[in-house]
Amino acid sequence: MKQYVIWKGIASVEIPDSFQAATIGEKRKIFGNYRKLPDFVLLDRQHRIRISCVDTDRIENLKKMDIEQIAQFMSHIYKRTVPGYRCHGIYKRADDDEVCAILYTHYILNDTLYTMSLIYKEQDTIHLLQCTCSNADTVEWHPVFKNIVESICFNKKEKRHDKGTM
Repeated sequence: MKQYVIWKGIASVEIPDSFQAATIGEKRKIFGNYRKLPDFVLLDRQHRIRISCVDTDRIENLKKMDIEQIAQFMSHIYKRTVPGYRCHGIYKRADDDEVCAILYTHYILNDTLYTMSLIYKEQDTIHLLQCTCSNADTVEWHPVFKNIVESICFNKKEKRHDKGTM
């Protein structure tokens, strides 16, 4: 297991050694040519599993919502725009004073894709850690994602301010 710092030092997460950084070409294939590519994208090429982190502060409506409403909003948007989308549950996790939501889903494009998204809100920015797997067997993807999501450790706010001022 390797420790990775995500969301510009807000949190760290343990990820199995089988994951490697995605190339620019792989990122383009996943996210398209006209979008800003996320900095943090790891792939387990053998099992076709992807882990990525993104931030957004562009959507005004999200800034006013609490974490549960954001998760429900994301689920609603996906349900209306993604073929075969199914939400398996939205869960809330508290870590000291940090609260995040976890969204379990699957949808069908060319293949059945299973996802687990961890959503964290900090002031006006929404942070997303998303694990995606194209294996059809839930038994294969769920333990990996669950371990990753449970291993996330939020850095104390004092430490974050120290890092930002250096």
